[in-house]
Amino acid sequence: MNRIWGHTLSTAIVALAAGSAIPACAHNNGSLFVHGVLAPPVPAGGVCTYTASPTSPELSRGSVDGALTSSYSPEFLVGSALVAQGNPTTPQAETSTINIQGVDVRVVDPIDNSEWMNADVLAAGTIEPASGATPSYVAMAALVIDAKAMAHFTPPPGSLVANLAEVYVKFYGTTLGGDYIESGEYLFPVDVCYGCKVSFPPGATVKGSKYCAGSVPSTSTEEACVLGQEQAVDCQKCYGSSPACNGGSI
Repeated sequence: MNRIWGHTLSTAIVALAAGSAIPACAHNNGSLFVHGVLAPPVPAGGVCTYTASPTSPELSRGSVDGALTSSYSPEFLVGSALVAQGNPTTPQAETSTINIQGVDVRVVDPIDNSEWMNADVLAAGTIEPASGATPSYVAMAALVIDAKAMAHFTPPPGSLVANLAEVYVKFYGTTLGGDYIESGEYLFPVDVCYGCKVSFPPGATVKGSKYCAGSVPSTSTEEACVLGQEQAVDCQKCYGSSPACNGGSI
């Protein structure tokens, strides 16, 4: 009888130890999750302000111009559904506030499933506890296509097609109470082009035109939050930085 009781007690202790270890690594979309990628706002005085809200416009697909930039860092909307558990009468480290520490990034070429980036990218941000059933959010930029991957996916000059890059991200961090937490993996498709984010007014690409060089005043208001990402820019604003911006200027 004592032998049976001892075995039962040992099993219970092992189960209790295993159960207490599980919360230290919360891995589910109900705790930390990627809601989406925020669409860039219209720059105001050269400044772009993102709103960390699930009602903000989001991108279903990214777009980056390899002729204008060697990397890609979109703005992610990351959410937390952890609810505050602290007792105000007994101060202690809160386990519902999350400090984001980084992002696991993988970039895959869907044509042959080859991997062109597999990195742990540093990131920093704090997500406050959720309010009841309403998650809390933070907007956070992360480098998800580096120079090596960009070089692989960028089409040759003059190409009218874009190459698709499959970007997989997983955000991770710790709560103020010291518990490790990570999101599920989020897939974001990105089209990589050459020169598709440069705009030219009529006549700017005619041989001998000097519009792009700035000899003719620009009336364009096109401006990008990040050069080469999502938004087009007038060729005058990037002239000299890339052959794709020179148009017909001589």
